Order: sequence, then C-alpha cells, then structure tokens
Amino acid sequence: MEADGIHFQGGKLVDFCTPDSPQAVRIQNTSCYRNLTAFPTQVWQMGGWACRFNPCVAAADPADHSPYMHGSITDPALSKEWSQASIDAAAVHALQDGSWGNWGFNVKNKTGQILGFRNGGFQEQTGAGFDGSGSGKHRANGYFVEMVLEELDQEGEFFYDEVARRLYVKLNQTANPGESWKGMVAPAVSERVLSIVGTQADPVKHLSFKGITFENTRVTFLGGATTPRYQASGSGDWSLYPSAGVYLEGAEEIAFEGCSFLEMGGNALMLMGYNRFINITGNDFNGAGDSAILFVGKPKGGIQSPDGTDGNFPSDNSIFRNHIRQTGVLTKQSSGFSSIASCHNRLVDNVIYNGARAGINFNDNIGGGDVVRGNLVFNQVRESNDHGPVNSWDRSPFVTLRGETPGKATTTPAYRYITHNLLVNAGEWTLDHDDGSRYMVDDSNVLVYGGAKQCYHGYNMNVSRNLFVRPDDACGHDYCMENDASGVSAPKPQLNFFVNNTCIIAGNRSVMDGGTYLDMRKAPPFDPVQCHLDLASSDVTQTIATTFLTDSGDLNAWSNSTNTTYQLPCHARSYREWQSLGFDQGGVVAKMPEARVIMTMARELLELE
Repeated sequence: MEADGIHFQGGKLVDFCTPDSPQAVRIQNTSCYRNLTAFPTQVWQMGGWACRFNPCVAAADPADHSPYMHGSITDPALSKEWSQASIDAAAVHALQDGSWGNWGFNVKNKTGQILGFRNGGFQEQTGAGFDGSGSGKHRANGYFVEMVLEELDQEGEFFYDEVARRLYVKLNQTANPGESWKGMVAPAVSERVLSIVGTQADPVKHLSFKGITFENTRVTFLGGATTPRYQASGSGDWSLYPSAGVYLEGAEEIAFEGCSFLEMGGNALMLMGYNRFINITGNDFNGAGDSAILFVGKPKGGIQSPDGTDGNFPSDNSIFRNHIRQTGVLTKQSSGFSSIASCHNRLVDNVIYNGARAGINFNDNIGGGDVVRGNLVFNQVRESNDHGPVNSWDRSPFVTLRGETPGKATTTPAYRYITHNLLVNAGEWTLDHDDGSRYMVDDSNVLVYGGAKQCYHGYNMNVSRNLFVRPDDACGHDYCMENDASGVSAPKPQLNFFVNNTCIIAGNRSVMDGGTYLDMRKAPPFDPVQCHLDLASSDVTQTIATTFLTDSGDLNAWSNSTNTTYQLPCHARSYREWQSLGFDQGGVVAKMPEARVIMTMARELLELE
C-alpha cells in the first residue's frame, strides 16, 4: 500500500468518548525462580505475569488487597474531596524506588489524604518496592494523579465522567471557544490500527506500507483489549504490554517506509514471535506512550522458558534511518528500540532522542548477532535513573540454533556488535551493560559525557577503539570504564578487554581517584603474594594501550590514600605503577588537543569524512 495522506487512526471524531475502565485482575505466579540461573535472587515470572518481590506476593483478590505499594499512598496534598466519578476514573503514575521505571494504578477509594488501589503495578517486573510512605527502603520517589475533576487547575487538563458521558476541559480563561472546539475532540478508541497475523508455518508475506500515517491509539499502561495487564519479559528488568498500534506476528518480507507513527497510546510498532526480513526504513516515530519499536520472542513454553530452539522470535530484520523521539510518555521503562528474546537484527543509522529511559535496550542476549551501527542517540534517560543511551541485560541463558555455531543448540550467543555510534549521555553511562551482559563488542564509538559499564557476571566483553569525551563531566559516573563484573563468582577467565581506547579528561585527576579511568572497586588482588596480572584466573577487565588526553598532558598519582573504596589490586597508587604490574601495556598520556581536533577525531572514527 503506497499513498500520500492516508491515515490509520485509533481515534474517532466524536463529541464524547466512552473508554472501557480496566478491571481489577488476579495476579498469577506459580514460582519466583528459574533453575540454573547465575542470579538466584532474581525474581522470575513463571506464571506469565509480572512480579517484582522476593518472595512473590500473589494477592487472592487485588481488588481488595493490592500487593503493590501496600495498597495505598498517603499524602497531605491529597486533601481535596473527590467525587465518586473522580475516584472511579483516577489513575496514579508513581516512580519506582530507584527511578528505574514507573508503575500505574487504578484508584479504589479515597479517605481523607489516603488513596487505595485496585489494580496496577505490573509495568515493571524487577526492582525495589514503593510503599508511598516517603521513608525507608521503599520510599516514595514521586507520583502524580490524573483524571480527577476536582484537581483541574492547568490549561489543557481534562476529565471524562463515564457515567454522565461528559467531557470537562480546562481552557484558557481568556478564551471564548464557542462550540467549534467540540468537533476537534477525537478520543482514542482502538488499541490497534493495523494487525498482520500469520503463523510460523504459514506467514503473511510481501506487504509494503509507504507514506502512511498511523496515529492516536488508546493508552495501555493499565492494560487493554489484548490483556488486562503487562506480562513478564524474561531475564531483564522489563515487563511489557504484548500489543501495539501496529502489530505483526507470523510475517515475512513486510516493509514500512516513510510512514509516521504519531501519538500512539502504548507501543507504536511491535514484532511478536516469528518475524523475518521486516524492513522498517525512513519512518517517523513521535510521542509513543510506551516504546516506539519493540521486538518480542515467544520461547517454547512461554516467555519464562529458556528454550528458543524453534525460532519463534523476530530475527533478520532491519531498522534503518528512522527518526525516533519522545518515547515513554506514559510508561518510563521503555525505549526507542527494545529487543526481548529476539536476535540477529540490524539497527543502523537511526536518530533516537528525548526518551524517558534508554534509547536502545536489549533485555537479554538470546542468540546474539545483532548489529547496532551508525546511530545517533542523545537526551535519553530524561525521566528515570541508572541507565544510558544503550542498555543491556542477560541474566539467564537461552538455548537457540542461532548462537555461536549456527544450527547447533547452544546457550552461547553470537557476538553483538555496537559500532560507529555517536552516543551522548544524559544518564549514568553511555554504554550500560548491566547484569550478566556477555558477548558484546563495543568498537569505534564516540561516547560523550560518560563511560562504559560491565556489570555482575558479565564476560566476553570487548571495548575497543572508542573515543571517550569528558566522562569526568558526566551526569552520573565519571570514568571511562566501570568494572562491576569483578569480584564475583562468574566463570573465569572473564575475558573482558579494554583495548586501544582514547579517554579525554580534564585536569590532572588521578587515574583511580574518582574513576576517570577505571573503576575497579570490587577487584580483589590477582595474586596476594606476587601481585602480577594472571590472565588464567583474573576476573577483572584487562586494559591495553589506552591513550589519555588531559589538560596538562600528565596524570596525577593516587590522591586519596585513605579511601580504599577505589583501591586497585596490589595497592597501586599511580598510572605508572599500574602499568608496572602488567596493566595497560602500551598506554600513553598526552596533552588534550583543541576542540576542532577532537571533532576531527570523532568524524574520522565515525567514518563521516
């Protein structure tokens, strides 16, 4: 289908809307854990739905007792009296304790300053709790309430009374809209505007959509027509709503070129289960309530199963030259592109920015083989914490036939390549390889205002030929490389390498104090007696041939001798001493060049010259 000006709308032009109210649901969990995982305290979702707590809390009737936020929140700001219509319509958006994401709730009742909940909290599957008390481990970290008539005090706010079928809109008091504005109200009534559904045995093939606008679908952060709540997503932090405005399952050789995906209430475009050779090129994604593009596999036995040998997942698909922005309007644990149990896909030459969380997210490494190249990602992590432009997890292995040796059942994935990207950090790391991330090659990227992270149980991670620009001016951690992977019981050798990278830092700060070079805070001595680098037993990132560019052309010695938090193996106190122990052989320190020279270095590395 190729046309100019065709719109697939999820909204209907009417005077009033009658949205369905999400009902309270039963939370089903049969077990909290998956066997044979390196993360025994991780909560696994065996019943198919999200559960974050250890042990799991499965309420008999969440309508009477929600397992989330202890069922209520108390706040002196909630002093106004609300009508029953407002209580029935109200929804709460609350940040998780560490601001890793947000949770949504339907309101059950209001007593003075206390709100009780009847449904929700499933929008994120791991992380600390939030009891609304503002204190202790489960402290409140910010929330807001919408759809309350008595709280309409800002222009543009609205409330819909479902019983009276009446829409209230707070207008500019100086304006006289008359009756003309009513014809412009187009409430979203459809969750999907396009579904392409076949099977792995008999896929839908050879469809092309060019220049078409898909827009204005219903919000799904509290569930919807597909399912009343989010489902578990396997081994990462996410839960997910298993639908989107444009939904593909069991499809091959489908193309979306030059289309617009505008103000979709949930996910904009989803590939679920078996999808091959889907081409997503030159499209504009703007204002998705959840993620813009989401690839989700369906392992044997469900998302909780480690068996991906039947290939029922998206792979061999292409995402080229898309413009992706303003994602996560409602659901903060979301991305411009997210891969959940999918592999061997290509994400090339896209521009991704202004999102609530990571621009690019890999929830696991089933199969591996992805290529992330030539993308510009900036101004992400705007409404969350502990993340960066690119994020990954891999807490539990999957068995596939698409791993290290094609056609062989293995848990060893092929390497994932993240290369030639310009990543500008507004979070904590530019490359956030979190729990269990493995078999990654981060090569020839330009990383501005942040470093790279290797976290617990990660191995076979290679960081090479990257240009780190001012990690010491980062919003979060201020070093080129963080080695959180060390000091744990992961397989050895770790085989994590930091090779031929350039690190531009201001001043003469120590290579260790504050971590502008490497944070090795969890590293034990390699050999307590001889203190030498032992590749056979080391679980610490190996560093080779780093180029440091500083204001003075030198690096100071250890500047905080009483602080053992950042103490390196064998109590090394300077870069030269660090090298004498066998680390960073071939590394040099030189004077920082002018900005125009740094720009030339970046352009050459990104192959823009």
